Amino acid sequence: MVDRYVVQDNATIEQAMRCIDQSGGTVALITYRKRLVGLVTNGDIRRAILQGSLLSRPVAEVMNSDPFLLRTSEMEDNTRLSEALMFLKETGANVMPVIDDDSRLLDLLFTPQLEALVSRALRKTDGDSKQRPRILLVGGAGYIGSVLARLLIENGFDVRVADRLMYGREPIETLIGQPHYEFFRSDIRHIENMIDLVADVYAVVHMAEIVGDPACALDPSLALETNFLSVLAFATLCSHIQVNRFVYLSSCSVYGANSNPDKLLTEDSPLNPVSLYAQMKVKTESGLVELAERSVNFSPVLLRLATVFGWSLRPRFDLVVNRMTAQAVRDGTITIFGGEQWRPNIHVSDVSRAILAVLQAPVVDISCRALNVGDNDLNYQVREIGESVARGVVGTRIQLEVDNTDKRDYRVSFDAIRELLGFEASVSLSDGIREISEFLDLESVDFHHPRYNNLYSLRMQ
Repeated sequence: MVDRYVVQDNATIEQAMRCIDQSGGTVALITYRKRLVGLVTNGDIRRAILQGSLLSRPVAEVMNSDPFLLRTSEMEDNTRLSEALMFLKETGANVMPVIDDDSRLLDLLFTPQLEALVSRALRKTDGDSKQRPRILLVGGAGYIGSVLARLLIENGFDVRVADRLMYGREPIETLIGQPHYEFFRSDIRHIENMIDLVADVYAVVHMAEIVGDPACALDPSLALETNFLSVLAFATLCSHIQVNRFVYLSSCSVYGANSNPDKLLTEDSPLNPVSLYAQMKVKTESGLVELAERSVNFSPVLLRLATVFGWSLRPRFDLVVNRMTAQAVRDGTITIFGGEQWRPNIHVSDVSRAILAVLQAPVVDISCRALNVGDNDLNYQVREIGESVARGVVGTRIQLEVDNTDKRDYRVSFDAIRELLGFEASVSLSDGIREISEFLDLESVDFHHPRYNNLYSLRMQ
Protein backbone atom coordinates (compact mmCIF):
# COMPACT_ATOMS: atom_id res chain seq x y z
CA MET A 1 0.00 0.00 0.00
CA VAL A 2 2.71 2.50 0.97
CA ASP A 3 4.69 1.85 -2.22
CA ARG A 4 1.82 3.18 -4.37
CA TYR A 5 2.44 6.65 -2.93
CA VAL A 6 6.24 6.66 -3.16
CA VAL A 7 8.68 7.96 -5.78
CA GLN A 8 12.44 8.21 -5.47
CA ASP A 9 14.18 11.52 -4.94
CA ASN A 10 15.57 11.45 -8.50
CA ALA A 11 12.09 11.22 -10.05
CA THR A 12 10.74 13.91 -12.34
CA ILE A 13 7.69 16.06 -11.73
CA GLU A 14 5.95 14.04 -14.44
CA GLN A 15 6.61 10.77 -12.60
CA ALA A 16 5.40 12.23 -9.31
CA MET A 17 2.16 13.38 -10.94
CA ARG A 18 1.65 9.95 -12.48
CA CYS A 19 2.12 8.43 -9.02
CA ILE A 20 -0.55 10.76 -7.63
CA ASP A 21 -3.01 9.97 -10.41
CA GLN A 22 -2.56 6.22 -10.22
CA SER A 23 -2.75 6.08 -6.43
CA GLY A 24 -6.01 7.99 -6.51
CA GLY A 25 -4.67 10.35 -3.86
CA THR A 26 -3.39 13.92 -3.82
CA VAL A 27 0.19 13.44 -2.66
CA ALA A 28 3.42 11.68 -3.63
CA LEU A 29 6.01 10.82 -0.99
CA ILE A 30 9.66 11.36 -1.92
CA THR A 31 12.18 8.90 -0.48
CA TYR A 32 15.94 8.38 -0.57
CA ARG A 33 17.20 4.98 0.54
CA LYS A 34 13.83 4.27 2.15
CA ARG A 35 13.96 7.45 4.18
CA LEU A 36 11.34 10.13 3.65
CA VAL A 37 12.91 13.36 2.40
CA GLY A 38 9.80 15.28 1.32
CA LEU A 39 6.37 15.19 -0.23
CA VAL A 40 4.58 16.93 -3.07
CA THR A 41 0.85 17.46 -3.63
CA ASN A 42 -0.95 17.85 -6.93
CA GLY A 43 -1.51 21.47 -5.92
CA ASP A 44 2.25 21.99 -5.50
CA ILE A 45 2.82 20.62 -8.99
CA ARG A 46 0.11 22.75 -10.61
CA ARG A 47 1.35 25.93 -8.97
CA ALA A 48 4.88 25.14 -10.15
CA ILE A 49 3.69 24.58 -13.73
CA LEU A 50 1.81 27.89 -13.74
CA GLN A 51 5.06 29.53 -12.63
CA GLY A 52 6.98 27.97 -15.51
CA SER A 53 8.33 24.65 -14.22
CA LEU A 54 8.67 21.83 -16.76
CA LEU A 55 7.42 18.31 -16.13
CA SER A 56 10.88 16.98 -16.94
CA ARG A 57 12.44 18.82 -13.99
CA PRO A 58 13.32 16.92 -10.77
CA VAL A 59 10.49 16.66 -8.29
CA ALA A 60 12.94 17.73 -5.60
CA GLU A 61 12.66 21.27 -6.99
CA VAL A 62 8.99 21.54 -6.06
CA MET A 63 8.61 19.17 -3.12
CA ASN A 64 8.10 20.24 0.46
CA SER A 65 11.32 19.11 2.14
CA ASP A 66 10.06 19.94 5.63
CA PRO A 67 6.48 18.61 5.70
CA PHE A 68 4.38 17.90 8.72
CA LEU A 69 5.05 14.28 9.75
CA LEU A 70 4.03 11.92 12.49
CA ARG A 71 6.57 9.83 14.33
CA THR A 72 5.67 6.54 15.90
CA SER A 73 6.35 8.09 19.31
CA GLU A 74 3.62 10.69 18.68
CA MET A 75 0.77 8.30 17.90
CA GLU A 76 -0.72 8.74 21.39
CA ASP A 77 -0.28 12.52 21.44
CA ASN A 78 -3.77 13.93 20.81
CA THR A 79 -2.51 17.47 20.26
CA ARG A 80 -0.04 16.29 17.65
CA LEU A 81 -2.70 14.17 15.93
CA SER A 82 -5.05 17.16 15.85
CA GLU A 83 -2.32 19.30 14.31
CA ALA A 84 -1.75 16.60 11.69
CA LEU A 85 -5.43 16.57 10.80
CA MET A 86 -5.46 20.35 10.40
CA PHE A 87 -2.36 20.12 8.21
CA LEU A 88 -4.15 17.77 5.82
CA LYS A 89 -7.09 20.12 5.59
CA GLU A 90 -4.92 23.15 4.90
CA THR A 91 -2.68 21.54 2.29
CA GLY A 92 -5.19 19.38 0.45
CA ALA A 93 -3.15 16.23 1.12
CA ASN A 94 -5.11 13.11 2.01
CA VAL A 95 -2.43 10.98 3.67
CA MET A 96 -0.11 11.54 6.61
CA PRO A 97 3.28 9.74 6.56
CA VAL A 98 4.34 7.93 9.72
CA ILE A 99 8.11 7.60 10.22
CA ASP A 100 10.46 6.26 12.86
CA ASP A 101 13.20 8.26 14.55
CA ASP A 102 15.51 7.48 11.63
CA SER A 103 13.05 8.98 9.09
CA ARG A 104 12.23 5.59 7.61
CA LEU A 105 8.71 5.50 6.15
CA LEU A 106 6.69 2.94 8.09
CA ASP A 107 3.03 3.61 7.36
CA LEU A 108 0.41 6.01 6.04
CA LEU A 109 -2.59 7.40 7.86
CA PHE A 110 -5.45 8.38 5.57
CA THR A 111 -7.69 11.23 6.60
CA PRO A 112 -10.53 9.04 7.99
CA GLN A 113 -8.03 6.98 9.98
CA LEU A 114 -6.50 10.11 11.43
CA GLU A 115 -9.94 11.44 12.30
CA ALA A 116 -10.63 8.24 14.20
CA LEU A 117 -7.55 8.86 16.33
CA VAL A 118 -8.49 12.42 17.20
CA SER A 119 -10.62 13.01 20.29
CA ARG A 120 -14.43 13.07 20.06
CA ALA A 121 -14.43 16.65 21.30
CA LEU A 122 -12.22 17.77 18.44
CA ARG A 123 -14.39 16.02 15.89
CA LYS A 124 -17.47 17.82 17.21
CA THR A 125 -15.89 21.25 17.02
CA ASP A 126 -14.07 20.60 13.78
CA GLY A 127 -17.19 19.54 11.91
CA ASP A 128 -16.74 17.76 8.61
CA SER A 129 -12.96 17.57 8.60
CA LYS A 130 -12.65 14.82 6.04
CA GLN A 131 -10.73 15.93 2.98
CA ARG A 132 -13.21 15.85 0.11
CA PRO A 133 -11.99 15.75 -3.50
CA ARG A 134 -13.23 18.76 -5.47
CA ILE A 135 -14.92 18.19 -8.83
CA LEU A 136 -15.36 21.00 -11.35
CA LEU A 137 -18.59 20.71 -13.33
CA VAL A 138 -18.24 22.87 -16.41
CA GLY A 139 -21.78 23.68 -17.50
CA GLY A 140 -23.06 22.13 -14.28
CA ALA A 141 -26.22 24.20 -13.75
CA GLY A 142 -28.37 22.47 -16.37
CA TYR A 143 -30.42 19.33 -16.90
CA ILE A 144 -27.74 16.79 -15.97
CA GLY A 145 -25.47 18.98 -13.86
CA SER A 146 -28.13 19.97 -11.33
CA VAL A 147 -28.75 16.27 -10.62
CA LEU A 148 -25.08 15.27 -10.72
CA ALA A 149 -23.98 17.97 -8.27
CA ARG A 150 -26.31 16.69 -5.59
CA LEU A 151 -25.23 13.09 -6.09
CA LEU A 152 -21.53 13.98 -5.86
CA ILE A 153 -22.03 15.92 -2.63
CA GLU A 154 -23.95 12.98 -1.13
CA ASN A 155 -21.01 10.73 -2.02
CA GLY A 156 -18.24 12.74 -0.38
CA PHE A 157 -17.14 15.22 -3.06
CA ASP A 158 -16.96 18.98 -3.04
CA VAL A 159 -18.56 20.46 -6.15
CA ARG A 160 -17.55 23.60 -8.00
CA VAL A 161 -19.78 24.67 -10.88
CA ALA A 162 -18.82 27.01 -13.70
CA ASP A 163 -21.80 27.92 -15.88
CA ARG A 164 -22.92 30.93 -17.94
CA LEU A 165 -26.55 30.29 -16.82
CA MET A 166 -27.92 30.16 -20.34
CA TYR A 167 -31.03 28.47 -18.94
CA GLY A 168 -31.23 30.36 -15.65
CA ARG A 169 -30.10 29.68 -12.09
CA GLU A 170 -33.29 28.12 -10.75
CA PRO A 171 -31.97 24.51 -11.01
CA ILE A 172 -29.15 25.26 -8.55
CA GLU A 173 -30.81 27.95 -6.45
CA THR A 174 -31.11 25.73 -3.37
CA LEU A 175 -27.47 24.62 -3.66
CA ILE A 176 -25.87 28.07 -3.71
CA GLY A 177 -24.45 28.86 -0.28
CA GLN A 178 -24.66 25.26 0.92
CA PRO A 179 -21.62 23.38 2.29
CA HIS A 180 -19.47 21.60 -0.28
CA TYR A 181 -20.90 23.61 -3.21
CA GLU A 182 -19.44 26.59 -5.05
CA PHE A 183 -20.87 28.41 -8.03
CA PHE A 184 -19.07 30.72 -10.45
CA ARG A 185 -20.81 32.39 -13.36
CA SER A 186 -18.31 31.80 -16.15
CA ASP A 187 -18.29 31.18 -19.89
CA ILE A 188 -16.05 28.33 -21.08
CA ARG A 189 -15.25 30.35 -24.21
CA HIS A 190 -13.26 32.79 -22.06
CA ILE A 191 -10.45 30.46 -21.14
CA GLU A 192 -8.60 33.11 -19.11
CA ASN A 193 -11.39 32.99 -16.52
CA MET A 194 -11.07 29.24 -16.06
CA ILE A 195 -7.47 29.02 -14.84
CA ASP A 196 -8.18 29.73 -11.17
CA LEU A 197 -11.32 27.57 -11.21
CA VAL A 198 -9.52 24.44 -12.37
CA ALA A 199 -6.11 24.73 -10.70
CA ASP A 200 -7.06 23.02 -7.43
CA VAL A 201 -9.57 20.37 -8.51
CA TYR A 202 -9.36 16.58 -8.51
CA ALA A 203 -11.28 16.10 -11.73
CA VAL A 204 -13.32 17.89 -14.39
CA VAL A 205 -16.68 16.87 -15.83
CA HIS A 206 -17.28 18.81 -19.03
CA MET A 207 -20.86 19.35 -20.18
CA ALA A 208 -20.86 23.03 -21.25
CA GLU A 209 -22.14 22.74 -24.80
CA ILE A 210 -24.97 23.68 -27.10
CA VAL A 211 -26.95 20.46 -26.71
CA GLY A 212 -29.15 18.90 -29.37
CA ASP A 213 -29.33 18.73 -33.13
CA PRO A 214 -31.76 21.65 -33.72
CA ALA A 215 -29.99 23.93 -31.23
CA CYS A 216 -26.61 23.42 -32.93
CA ALA A 217 -28.11 23.89 -36.41
CA LEU A 218 -29.58 27.24 -35.31
CA ASP A 219 -26.12 28.85 -35.03
CA PRO A 220 -23.37 26.63 -36.47
CA SER A 221 -20.63 29.16 -35.64
CA LEU A 222 -21.64 29.21 -31.97
CA ALA A 223 -21.77 25.41 -31.96
CA LEU A 224 -18.24 25.22 -33.41
CA GLU A 225 -16.93 27.72 -30.89
CA THR A 226 -18.64 26.20 -27.85
CA ASN A 227 -18.75 22.48 -28.61
CA PHE A 228 -15.34 22.03 -30.21
CA LEU A 229 -12.86 24.88 -29.96
CA SER A 230 -13.60 25.83 -26.36
CA VAL A 231 -13.58 22.23 -25.15
CA LEU A 232 -10.15 21.54 -26.64
CA ALA A 233 -8.75 24.84 -25.38
CA PHE A 234 -9.95 24.07 -21.87
CA ALA A 235 -8.74 20.46 -22.03
CA THR A 236 -5.31 21.76 -23.11
CA LEU A 237 -5.25 23.98 -20.03
CA CYS A 238 -6.15 21.00 -17.83
CA SER A 239 -3.46 18.86 -19.46
CA HIS A 240 -0.85 21.59 -19.03
CA ILE A 241 -1.42 21.99 -15.28
CA GLN A 242 -1.90 18.23 -14.74
CA VAL A 243 -5.60 18.10 -14.00
CA ASN A 244 -5.65 14.72 -15.67
CA ARG A 245 -9.07 13.26 -14.84
CA PHE A 246 -11.24 14.76 -17.57
CA VAL A 247 -14.74 13.37 -18.11
CA TYR A 248 -16.29 14.46 -21.41
CA LEU A 249 -20.00 13.95 -22.04
CA SER A 250 -20.39 12.79 -25.61
CA SER A 251 -23.42 11.15 -27.21
CA CYS A 252 -24.51 7.89 -28.83
CA SER A 253 -25.67 10.10 -31.70
CA VAL A 254 -22.09 9.77 -33.01
CA TYR A 255 -23.24 6.40 -34.42
CA GLY A 256 -25.83 8.18 -36.57
CA ALA A 257 -27.65 6.08 -39.14
CA ASN A 258 -26.92 2.38 -38.67
CA SER A 259 -27.29 0.30 -41.83
CA ASN A 260 -27.87 -2.86 -39.76
CA PRO A 261 -30.20 -2.04 -36.82
CA ASP A 262 -30.24 -5.69 -35.77
CA LYS A 263 -26.60 -5.38 -34.72
CA LEU A 264 -25.73 -3.73 -31.43
CA LEU A 265 -23.17 -0.96 -31.83
CA THR A 266 -20.12 -1.07 -29.58
CA GLU A 267 -17.51 1.56 -28.79
CA ASP A 268 -15.44 0.16 -31.68
CA SER A 269 -18.22 0.46 -34.28
CA PRO A 270 -17.81 2.97 -37.13
CA LEU A 271 -19.05 6.50 -36.38
CA ASN A 272 -21.60 7.91 -38.80
CA PRO A 273 -22.91 11.26 -37.50
CA VAL A 274 -25.85 12.72 -39.43
CA SER A 275 -26.14 16.09 -37.65
CA LEU A 276 -23.87 19.02 -36.86
CA TYR A 277 -24.25 18.26 -33.14
CA ALA A 278 -23.01 14.69 -33.62
CA GLN A 279 -20.23 15.83 -35.96
CA MET A 280 -18.95 18.21 -33.27
CA LYS A 281 -18.98 15.33 -30.78
CA VAL A 282 -16.87 13.18 -33.10
CA LYS A 283 -14.39 16.00 -33.70
CA THR A 284 -14.10 16.75 -29.99
CA GLU A 285 -13.63 13.09 -29.04
CA SER A 286 -10.86 12.80 -31.62
CA GLY A 287 -9.25 16.03 -30.43
CA LEU A 288 -9.21 14.87 -26.80
CA VAL A 289 -7.60 11.56 -27.70
CA GLU A 290 -4.97 13.32 -29.81
CA LEU A 291 -4.27 15.71 -26.94
CA ALA A 292 -3.81 12.76 -24.57
CA GLU A 293 -1.39 11.09 -27.00
CA ARG A 294 0.92 14.09 -27.05
CA SER A 295 0.48 15.04 -23.38
CA VAL A 296 1.87 13.75 -20.12
CA ASN A 297 -0.57 11.89 -17.84
CA PHE A 298 -3.72 13.47 -19.36
CA SER A 299 -6.49 10.85 -19.06
CA PRO A 300 -9.79 11.81 -20.66
CA VAL A 301 -12.75 9.44 -20.69
CA LEU A 302 -15.44 9.85 -23.36
CA LEU A 303 -18.94 9.01 -22.16
CA ARG A 304 -21.33 8.44 -25.07
CA LEU A 305 -24.72 9.00 -23.46
CA ALA A 306 -27.90 7.33 -24.61
CA THR A 307 -30.87 9.68 -25.10
CA VAL A 308 -31.59 11.03 -21.63
CA PHE A 309 -35.05 11.18 -20.08
CA GLY A 310 -36.62 11.94 -16.73
CA TRP A 311 -37.27 14.85 -14.42
CA SER A 312 -34.61 17.32 -13.33
CA LEU A 313 -34.70 20.67 -11.56
CA ARG A 314 -34.11 22.04 -15.06
CA PRO A 315 -36.89 20.17 -16.88
CA ARG A 316 -36.46 19.54 -20.62
CA PHE A 317 -39.31 18.71 -22.96
CA ASP A 318 -37.26 18.56 -26.16
CA LEU A 319 -36.13 15.00 -25.34
CA VAL A 320 -38.12 12.21 -26.93
CA VAL A 321 -39.52 10.47 -23.83
CA ASN A 322 -40.18 13.70 -21.95
CA ARG A 323 -41.74 15.37 -25.01
CA MET A 324 -44.06 12.47 -25.78
CA THR A 325 -45.15 12.25 -22.14
CA ALA A 326 -45.87 15.98 -21.99
CA GLN A 327 -47.87 15.78 -25.23
CA ALA A 328 -49.87 12.88 -23.83
CA VAL A 329 -50.64 14.60 -20.53
CA ARG A 330 -51.44 18.04 -21.94
CA ASP A 331 -52.77 17.33 -25.44
CA GLY A 332 -53.88 13.71 -25.35
CA THR A 333 -52.00 13.05 -28.61
CA ILE A 334 -48.45 11.88 -29.35
CA THR A 335 -46.76 12.76 -32.62
CA ILE A 336 -44.22 10.16 -33.78
CA PHE A 337 -41.89 10.92 -36.69
CA GLY A 338 -41.19 7.65 -38.47
CA GLY A 339 -41.27 5.22 -35.59
CA GLU A 340 -39.09 2.33 -36.65
CA GLN A 341 -35.83 4.05 -35.65
CA TRP A 342 -33.99 2.61 -32.68
CA ARG A 343 -32.92 4.76 -29.75
CA PRO A 344 -31.02 3.86 -26.60
CA ASN A 345 -32.34 5.62 -23.49
CA ILE A 346 -31.15 6.41 -19.97
CA HIS A 347 -32.59 8.29 -17.00
CA VAL A 348 -30.83 11.50 -15.94
CA SER A 349 -30.16 10.09 -12.45
CA ASP A 350 -28.48 7.05 -14.00
CA VAL A 351 -26.27 9.31 -16.11
CA SER A 352 -25.14 10.88 -12.85
CA ARG A 353 -24.51 7.45 -11.31
CA ALA A 354 -22.36 6.50 -14.29
CA ILE A 355 -20.28 9.67 -13.96
CA LEU A 356 -19.82 9.00 -10.25
CA ALA A 357 -18.61 5.48 -11.05
CA VAL A 358 -16.08 6.87 -13.53
CA LEU A 359 -14.78 9.38 -10.98
CA GLN A 360 -14.34 6.60 -8.42
CA ALA A 361 -12.62 4.20 -10.84
CA PRO A 362 -8.80 3.86 -11.00
CA VAL A 363 -7.53 6.24 -13.64
CA VAL A 364 -5.60 3.46 -15.41
CA ASP A 365 -8.88 1.61 -16.05
CA ILE A 366 -10.64 4.49 -17.82
CA SER A 367 -7.88 6.57 -19.41
CA CYS A 368 -8.67 7.42 -23.05
CA ARG A 369 -11.66 5.07 -23.03
CA ALA A 370 -14.88 5.67 -24.91
CA LEU A 371 -17.80 4.19 -22.99
CA ASN A 372 -21.42 3.92 -24.06
CA VAL A 373 -23.60 4.97 -21.11
CA GLY A 374 -26.95 3.25 -20.95
CA ASP A 375 -28.45 -0.20 -20.61
CA ASN A 376 -29.14 -2.91 -23.20
CA ASP A 377 -32.70 -3.27 -21.91
CA LEU A 378 -33.42 0.39 -22.69
CA ASN A 379 -32.94 0.14 -26.45
CA TYR A 380 -36.36 0.94 -27.96
CA GLN A 381 -37.83 1.84 -31.29
CA VAL A 382 -39.41 5.30 -31.25
CA ARG A 383 -42.79 3.67 -31.92
CA GLU A 384 -42.32 1.50 -28.82
CA ILE A 385 -41.57 4.57 -26.72
CA GLY A 386 -44.80 6.14 -27.89
CA GLU A 387 -46.74 2.97 -27.07
CA SER A 388 -45.19 2.93 -23.57
CA VAL A 389 -46.29 6.53 -23.05
CA ALA A 390 -49.81 5.71 -24.25
CA ARG A 391 -49.99 2.84 -21.73
CA GLY A 392 -48.79 5.15 -18.97
CA VAL A 393 -51.15 8.02 -19.83
CA VAL A 394 -54.57 6.48 -20.40
CA GLY A 395 -56.54 7.80 -23.37
CA THR A 396 -53.51 8.93 -25.40
CA ARG A 397 -53.85 8.86 -29.19
CA ILE A 398 -50.77 8.20 -31.37
CA GLN A 399 -50.32 10.16 -34.59
CA LEU A 400 -47.66 9.00 -37.09
CA GLU A 401 -45.74 11.38 -39.38
CA VAL A 402 -44.14 9.11 -41.97
CA ASP A 403 -42.98 11.90 -44.30
CA ASN A 404 -40.73 13.57 -41.71
CA THR A 405 -38.62 10.70 -40.46
CA ASP A 406 -35.62 11.32 -38.22
CA LYS A 407 -32.62 9.70 -39.95
CA ARG A 408 -30.88 8.69 -36.71
CA ASP A 409 -31.24 4.97 -36.15
CA TYR A 410 -28.99 3.02 -33.77
CA ARG A 411 -29.14 0.22 -31.23
CA VAL A 412 -26.25 0.32 -28.80
CA SER A 413 -24.41 -2.20 -26.65
CA PHE A 414 -23.67 -1.21 -23.06
CA ASP A 415 -21.72 -4.33 -22.17
CA ALA A 416 -18.43 -2.46 -21.74
CA ILE A 417 -19.53 -0.11 -18.96
CA ARG A 418 -21.29 -2.98 -17.17
CA GLU A 419 -18.19 -5.18 -17.31
CA LEU A 420 -15.73 -2.40 -16.46
CA LEU A 421 -17.64 -0.50 -13.76
CA GLY A 422 -20.54 -2.78 -12.88
CA PHE A 423 -22.95 -0.12 -14.11
CA GLU A 424 -26.57 -0.92 -14.94
CA ALA A 425 -29.52 1.43 -15.21
CA SER A 426 -31.77 1.64 -12.16
CA VAL A 427 -34.73 3.55 -13.66
CA SER A 428 -36.97 1.95 -16.29
CA LEU A 429 -38.67 3.70 -19.18
CA SER A 430 -42.11 3.27 -17.59
CA ASP A 431 -40.82 4.73 -14.31
CA GLY A 432 -39.49 7.78 -16.14
CA ILE A 433 -42.79 8.25 -17.98
CA ARG A 434 -44.69 8.06 -14.70
CA GLU A 435 -42.27 10.56 -13.11
CA ILE A 436 -42.79 13.17 -15.85
CA SER A 437 -46.54 12.55 -15.88
CA GLU A 438 -46.81 13.08 -12.12
CA PHE A 439 -44.72 16.25 -12.34
CA LEU A 440 -47.02 17.69 -15.01
CA ASP A 441 -50.10 16.69 -12.99
CA LEU A 442 -48.79 18.62 -9.98
CA GLU A 443 -47.29 21.62 -11.79
CA SER A 444 -49.16 23.88 -14.18
CA VAL A 445 -46.16 24.36 -16.46
CA ASP A 446 -46.46 25.07 -20.16
CA PHE A 447 -44.16 22.47 -21.69
CA HIS A 448 -44.03 24.55 -24.87
CA HIS A 449 -42.31 27.42 -23.00
CA PRO A 450 -38.82 28.21 -24.37
CA ARG A 451 -37.20 27.62 -20.98
CA TYR A 452 -37.86 23.89 -21.34
CA ASN A 453 -36.45 23.58 -24.86
CA ASN A 454 -32.80 24.22 -25.82
CA LEU A 455 -33.63 25.40 -29.34
CA TYR A 456 -36.35 27.80 -28.28
CA SER A 457 -34.21 29.12 -25.43
CA LEU A 458 -31.41 29.96 -27.85
CA ARG A 459 -33.81 31.70 -30.19
CA MET A 460 -34.87 33.98 -27.34
CA GLN A 461 -31.28 35.05 -26.55
